[in-house]
Amino acid sequence: MATIKILLDKLYYGDQTAAISANVANILDYKRGKSSMRDYCNEFRNRFQVLDQRGEAFPVRTRGHILLSNAGLTEDQQALVMATTGRGLSFIAISDALTLLFPSLSSTTPTDTQSS
Repeated sequence: MATIKILLDKLYYGDQTAAISANVANILDYKRGKSSMRDYCNEFRNRFQVLDQRGEAFPVRTRGHILLSNAGLTEDQQALVMATTGRGLSFIAISDALTLLFPSLSSTTPTDTQSS
C-alpha cells in the first residue's frame, strides 16, 4: 500500500523542489522598481502566498526583513521604518510602515534626487 501511495504521489504531485526553489527565487529577486509602495507590498504578499500554498513558509520576521531590504530605500529611510515599527520586523508592521511613510516614493536613487 505504501508503494502505491508513493507512486501515486509522484504521478500527481511530482517533485516540488524545482517549483519551490523558483518561488523562493521569485521572492528574493523581487525589487520595488517603479511601483508604488502599496503595490510593492501587495505584490510581495501575493508572492509569499504562492509559497505558503505549497506548504513552505518564511518566518514572519524574515518576510519583513526581505520586504524592507528590497524596497529600494536608503539606510536613513530604512532606519525611519524600523523606528516606526519599534524595531519590529514582522511583515505586517513593515508593510504598514512602508505604505504610511512612503506612499508615493519614486524609485530614484539619492544621487538622482540631488542632480535634479
